[in-house]
Amino acid sequence: MLTDFYLDKSVFDATLLKEESCSAIHDTILEYWKRYGILIIPNNSAQEYLESIKTLPPKFHQRWIQAFTDCSKFQSSEHWNACGSYDSFHKVTSLSKFFTTALAEDTISAVICDNEKTSRLCLESFFELVGIGSITESAHFSASKDSSTRDISYNADLNKVWQEKFEKFTQFNSKIFISDRFLFSSALRDHSNGYKSSIAKFIEMLPIGKKFNITILSDGDTPNSQMQIETSNFFTKHIINSPPLAQKISNLKLVSMGETEFKKFAHDRYIRFDKHVCQIGVGMAIFERFNVPATTFSVKMLYESTALDIERIALDSLWHEVYKL
Repeated sequence: MLTDFYLDKSVFDATLLKEESCSAIHDTILEYWKRYGILIIPNNSAQEYLESIKTLPPKFHQRWIQAFTDCSKFQSSEHWNACGSYDSFHKVTSLSKFFTTALAEDTISAVICDNEKTSRLCLESFFELVGIGSITESAHFSASKDSSTRDISYNADLNKVWQEKFEKFTQFNSKIFISDRFLFSSALRDHSNGYKSSIAKFIEMLPIGKKFNITILSDGDTPNSQMQIETSNFFTKHIINSPPLAQKISNLKLVSMGETEFKKFAHDRYIRFDKHVCQIGVGMAIFERFNVPATTFSVKMLYESTALDIERIALDSLWHEVYKL
């Protein structure tokens, strides 16, 4: 799960960030952003952030500039006031319509929180204000960190699993890559038995009003094989020609890689959302008709995984098909 957060302009005035000896706090903030967060940037404010970086000690400039280049961010079409312009916690919670977490300079957050702390969570809107020095105490960042390493238990509530592990990725990303050797065969099996397939359930759970570019890498046998024909027919008839599912797809690409290549290079099953790779022990089986199976789950950064290697190898696929909607 990602935490959608806002960096208040007061953050760059924080004493903690001005001390050259306090490298650890810079590293912690940027690490939390990289792994667990997506920065929500007010309309036409990107340049202001880059200017604010220049007020930090020079030794930290490159770290922050690199973060703005590499870490997840979302440019909002809206604009809002800085946290310091609100004189109470109740009033600052109005920012919840833009993001869930606001990071501010510690003194400002302490005054607004008014609870003898530098952080506070609203139990109604679930908005939180967090002093920059207390980022590791953020409820939302802590939840994101926990969900990225916690396995999925047997018979878990799929809706809760989706909310905790995938929902924010789908909110802020529109490109999805799925690697699961058995996805094609299981989809055909379930459909022939009268059940909803895992891929249909997955697409069904994607947010309405948004279209996704989805690539699926699986074992579909060789070109013109019975498996390839049945797979193509299934996706055409039951995914592409299904209005409730098709409305969420802009582009769907099916890629077949052989059993040998899967065993050598792509044993781990995963769903990739841009820079984040969700590795799932049983893969797309968590979306099948049965009780959710117990499985390992972890989120890695793209550079930490073998996803790009797998996706390069997939370029020499046995066959592929593309559906543009």
